[in-house]
Amino acid sequence: MPAIGHSSRRLFLALWAAALQGDDGRPTLKLLTNFAAKLSDGNLPGVLDTFANTMPGYQNLVADLGALTSQYDLICVIEIREESGDEARRKADTEWFLQIKSKQDEGPTERRTVTVKVVTGMVKGKWRITEMAPLSMLAPPQVR
Repeated sequence: MPAIGHSSRRLFLALWAAALQGDDGRPTLKLLTNFAAKLSDGNLPGVLDTFANTMPGYQNLVADLGALTSQYDLICVIEIREESGDEARRKADTEWFLQIKSKQDEGPTERRTVTVKVVTGMVKGKWRITEMAPLSMLAPPQVR
């Protein structure tokens, strides 16, 4: 039986989290599941595509995500705790687990579990993350 590779394992984790939620067509769930899968695969363009480029802190977020995806292997799982809104704008309280493992041999691993507030909305006909707090959830680890 073949072993599950890193990408397959990461995608499985993201899809497993979505299955636990039950995909009832909620756009925030689909968007965050896509985000978690892309981040876990280190797919920077795919990750950035989930954000509105007009959101507060977007330029810093781009730099942080660039550093994360180039220097670290990532596993991201997001659970939606509570969600409200309408067909144009949604707010969600979410719980994020992010494992950040250095790509360097013997490099450190950091695990984060953080409650994140996310606002999603329609931008040019597509659902995007338009606000997120704290953005520091996606900052690279501090060098000690």
